[in-house]
Amino acid sequence: MMSKEVFVGIINAIQSQRKREEKFCDTITQAFVDAGDLAEFHQPSNFTPPTNMFIDSILESLAKAFVSEYQSYESSIDLINYFMYELEPMGYVFMEPIDPSKNNFEVAPVPAYYNSSNGKKVPLSTPEELYDALVYEMASPHEKKEIHQPTEQDMVHSVMPENARPCNTRCIWDNENQVKIWDKLKPIIEDKLSVEDIHPMDTLEELCADSLDIVELIMLIEREFNISITDFEMESLTLYSQCRDLVPLIESKLAD
Repeated sequence: MMSKEVFVGIINAIQSQRKREEKFCDTITQAFVDAGDLAEFHQPSNFTPPTNMFIDSILESLAKAFVSEYQSYESSIDLINYFMYELEPMGYVFMEPIDPSKNNFEVAPVPAYYNSSNGKKVPLSTPEELYDALVYEMASPHEKKEIHQPTEQDMVHSVMPENARPCNTRCIWDNENQVKIWDKLKPIIEDKLSVEDIHPMDTLEELCADSLDIVELIMLIEREFNISITDFEMESLTLYSQCRDLVPLIESKLAD
């Protein structure tokens, strides 16, 4: 595995190159504005600079350095792309409620983060933090801790959906109520995202959802279950959230 110094240097170089390209495109655009001939100008965004393909290749190579028995190549490149392409436009800052208990719209900027495989919020605002996050996921046996055959005692105290797929990690609900919620939630997600036979441990990103899909999905859930989900609770759901994460949230709302 490459050192943090080398990794950070590569990420910084890529970001610097992008800034140079943006400045160049702005300069060209302004030149056409000054010439009064903007109507005939094709926006730079319509073209893909050759360097972008090279940059993507570099990022793919970086991702391969963080593959382990706990982290796949796909998950490592997803994390890198999340940092480079989604957090960058936001300036690596989220807006979150100052006091969630008040349920109002007073927000303040907080450093960007992502929910790791075990639900831990990991800082993700600098290339150094990206490196640490990749190493954390690569070295943390999130799934290995869960891999075992359920005992008879497990089955007495837990309930599995009738149509649950066999899987290495346990997909057992806490109670019968959660099973009923999942049975109702599953077709809602499948219909919204145009997918079939989803699994509770599928992430929204794996189902090809985007941020807008999450917002629309929450609105459908509110209507179907007749509940209200706050903005703060919605922001806790990311593309890396698993479908099963929605079940206890819905359950808690139904209990209110």
